[in-house]
Amino acid sequence: MNDQPIDGKVDRGPEKPRVQSVARAASIILAVANSSNGLNVADIRRQLGLPQQATYHLLHTLRETGLLRKNEQGLFTLGIKAGVIADGFSRQFSVPDHLRNLVRELAQRTGETSYASRWQDKDVVSFAFEPGTRAIQASAQVSIRGGDLHARASAKLLMSYLPPSELDPIVEGIDFRKRTERTITNKEELLKDLEEIRTKGYALDEEEYADDLCCIAVPVNLAGENFAICTSMPAHRFQDSYKKNLDEMFDCCQQNAN
Repeated sequence: MNDQPIDGKVDRGPEKPRVQSVARAASIILAVANSSNGLNVADIRRQLGLPQQATYHLLHTLRETGLLRKNEQGLFTLGIKAGVIADGFSRQFSVPDHLRNLVRELAQRTGETSYASRWQDKDVVSFAFEPGTRAIQASAQVSIRGGDLHARASAKLLMSYLPPSELDPIVEGIDFRKRTERTITNKEELLKDLEEIRTKGYALDEEEYADDLCCIAVPVNLAGENFAICTSMPAHRFQDSYKKNLDEMFDCCQQNAN
């Protein structure tokens, strides 16, 4: 006899959102959050394929709740209440003190903006940011966020550690958005890069996620969980310093790993 779920429902995999209006509102908030300076109504409709009347109703509601605001240029940007959500996420996102100390030490050693990344809800999220001491910092260009797994050193490193049964569905779900001229844009190229990362033991992002931004990611295991420890720096000093920084990163992680 096959085991049945306790609620009598058969598991058919991930379900579509049950409340369409909530799903649409969430998609609008995420689209605005991912934009550089905000979006107008036409941008939102074009990106999300929403009906005109539904878009206006949702935007009005999101403005009334404070999750969105409309600026002087007529663009919708995140409202003050969106900051409450971001603050709550930061508080509730569990980060081991030992990991924060590792990132802080790495920033001091390299002088570069440093942070950690890990898997969270089938995505790679970056956190525990520590600004560098160099004159030009990269901290303004990195943030607590997921997505764009094909363009980020941390995500590529963590994907390289996954068994095929877990990696394959993740790769199939990537949209391969072209963020810069150097972004990986197809599955075959990504898989080749992941194989190289497995061989080298570290991952690089050389202006793949953002222009003039490079990143190094190395692995560390703490309490049985894999993390990517990263440093980000402007592209103009990446080639001259990345090998030295890489040595510092491996040494720092080796000393702090459990």
